[in-house]
Amino acid sequence: MKQLCTILLLFTLVSCSESLPEFTDYLDREVQEISERVTSPLGDPLEVLNFTEREIYSPGTLKKNSSHLFLINFGSFSVTKVPIDRFEDTEVISFSEGSGPGELQSLQSLAVSDDKLFAGDPTQRRVVITDTDGQHLEDRSVQFSPDNLIFIDDGVLLNYNAHQQDDLYTFYHMEGDSTTGFEEIDFGFGDMMKYVGYISVYDSHIFFAAYSEPMMRKYSTDGVLHFSRANIDNFDTSDQYEERTMGDNRMVTFSEDALFSAMDVTVDGEILYVIPHHNGNSENRFIDLYSSESGDYIETYTLDLHPRQITVDEEYIFVLTRDGDDDLLLRYEKPG
Repeated sequence: MKQLCTILLLFTLVSCSESLPEFTDYLDREVQEISERVTSPLGDPLEVLNFTEREIYSPGTLKKNSSHLFLINFGSFSVTKVPIDRFEDTEVISFSEGSGPGELQSLQSLAVSDDKLFAGDPTQRRVVITDTDGQHLEDRSVQFSPDNLIFIDDGVLLNYNAHQQDDLYTFYHMEGDSTTGFEEIDFGFGDMMKYVGYISVYDSHIFFAAYSEPMMRKYSTDGVLHFSRANIDNFDTSDQYEERTMGDNRMVTFSEDALFSAMDVTVDGEILYVIPHHNGNSENRFIDLYSSESGDYIETYTLDLHPRQITVDEEYIFVLTRDGDDDLLLRYEKPG
């Protein structure tokens, strides 16, 4: 996940008078004092797609363009394509395993535009580009691990990667076959666990929600930080991680009492949608809403099932969830 150069990108200009946050550490955040959630039920879904009944297993990485939803099927080298308002017309796009043109040795991430799919293969450090029907167009060898790709525009992809020793956010400029980035992190032993999270891009801004740290961030696409806020569940992370040894190997893992923060994030207009981790509480089936301008908490939608991933458009909220052994995609009408 990463950033920047003057190549068809529309940068957001920040006025000199605007007050921007200054932090000495990436994990620093401004606390918001909220005593409890303001909840309302999201209601019944308008449409349900049962992946298991279609023998589609381990769907994830929910992405969308103006007409379809796309999900990686982690049980195979394939992508499920779902019409936004007609789930029954779902189809599967299959890739071949291998190292030849259009082939993958791993399928870890997916970026989507209105006419292209960008499949990230970290094993080969390759991005395979197809049209939205899966017809192969070209392959791009890249100098980064494409673990979490986001489409910016026809010339630029954004990648976020907390597992390599350079910038967290990297822009891949396809026209010049070059990369630029920001938020260079000097990892200490085990620190990478603190930086894992999820990103969404909207209107030339990047939004980040951390997985194990209770934190949300907003940047303009030139790397200017607009806010770094604690979420409503702001919790102490001082005992979140612990070091262990196995033989001669040292490792850092989550402690037995560790808590987790976001499971996914998306944004549409003035609203930032964050799925908070349930942390073992069966009643915590929430989608938290924050201001995309300031990061201020607004309200919370409650669901009948634990949401796992989310994307939205002007009319609908789409949620990937699980009910027993069944993976489900749900389409809800936006309240109000």
